[in-house]
Amino acid sequence: MFGSRSAGGGGRKGSDLHIATVTAQQVEAAYGLGAGFTFLSGASEEELLVTLHMNGGLQARVEHVLAVEFRRAKKLAEEKRTELERIAEALLRKKTLSAEDVLYLIGLQPRFCLDPPH
Repeated sequence: MFGSRSAGGGGRKGSDLHIATVTAQQVEAAYGLGAGFTFLSGASEEELLVTLHMNGGLQARVEHVLAVEFRRAKKLAEEKRTELERIAEALLRKKTLSAEDVLYLIGLQPRFCLDPPH
């Protein structure tokens, strides 16, 4: 996640990027909750995708929403990096975690480390 890129979040229908794109389109083109109030499309995925491909202004607005939210998510992940790494390590060891496990891991104090990070 940190410092590396992969296609794990996109590239196919149902991916994180696909869902985020459709959601941003719904906000901008169907629900009147985006930069404009104009109803541009129905909320169905098929209608939205056709409208997105035909409307450059909508493409720019959706891209802007995705970029803003990506920066927001990245900042949050960086702020919570210690907790995320604890959870990732535990998942590698146990394969699954309960809600209680995650809450416990989030609540742990940072580890004391004698060796400086490399």
